[in-house]
Amino acid sequence: MTPTAPPSTARIVEIATKVIEFVCSEESVDIEALRKAFFTQMERAEMRLRGIEMFLGLVQKSNFLPSVRLTIINGWLGLLPFAPKNTLLLPDCLENIPLVPVYQRAVLRASWARVWEWVVSELRAHVLKAEQYCVAAHSTGRLVKSRENPSCKDSNLSSRDHNILASMPLSRFILALVCLSTRAHGGSDLSLLISGGLLALMQTLLRLIGPSNSSPSVRNEDKENVVAIFEEAAKKPRMPPPPLSGPELAAMMKVGTRVVRGIDWKWGDQDGPYPGEGTVIGELGEDGWIRVQWDNGSTNSYRMGKESKYDLKLVDSPIPPAPESDSDTDEEE
Repeated sequence: MTPTAPPSTARIVEIATKVIEFVCSEESVDIEALRKAFFTQMERAEMRLRGIEMFLGLVQKSNFLPSVRLTIINGWLGLLPFAPKNTLLLPDCLENIPLVPVYQRAVLRASWARVWEWVVSELRAHVLKAEQYCVAAHSTGRLVKSRENPSCKDSNLSSRDHNILASMPLSRFILALVCLSTRAHGGSDLSLLISGGLLALMQTLLRLIGPSNSSPSVRNEDKENVVAIFEEAAKKPRMPPPPLSGPELAAMMKVGTRVVRGIDWKWGDQDGPYPGEGTVIGELGEDGWIRVQWDNGSTNSYRMGKESKYDLKLVDSPIPPAPESDSDTDEEE
């Protein structure tokens, strides 16, 4: 841990001057009012800590009915119909308690962070359940459509058409958790939510409730719009170059070249087991024969032009350069 640098001399002198002015001031200082303000902030911090621990203890109970847990979350958000009208949702647990000691503030901050950790984990569990349910329902509906109309192709995973997500009981929890996680946050709370994966969960929800490509509101003329693509921007795929011919392969077979059996091979298993590689040990003769020693130890001569047959080919056949197209030539000009 890096030690904190001591305050500067000017800062120490400034604080000492303020203390002396406060002690030696002729104006009356209400010490009782200061004590009550400090006591009030301490009570406020303790009440917030008890409220956070009570909220976490209640929502994490597995024996509660889902409606009870949902009511607790709505009460935390101040959305109950019988809630006071002056309910205040604090954006930060340390708001309006600047006189509380550092230790109590750290404990309150740690408990506050546990709330957001629970929110992210609970939202993740519900979103995964919703996604699995939507995928299963979508797959079943797609199979039924394919039986009724084989030409129907619907690969868009969107639950808006069938109200899948809206009809699920856990959609109420998802909505409440989204409201809880998207309220006003401080810097540390926002960093905790983002690092916990809140943005990815929101993207998954948007994908599940997103628009469908097969919506009937889209007019046919909108689907038939033609988009122009300039020829300069279009990349034409090049045709693969043809393989090297027999005479070209024969001209490349020098002493030491690695070869394997070619298209006209008829000599059985002389090259040994697969891949059956060998090395050229003699130059190509005028009679169209070339001598090769295989890795299994056997040596023999093979046709590379004799009777217009080519028994061998290179292990790694080089690809000849493709001719430049007219469009490339025009661009260079």
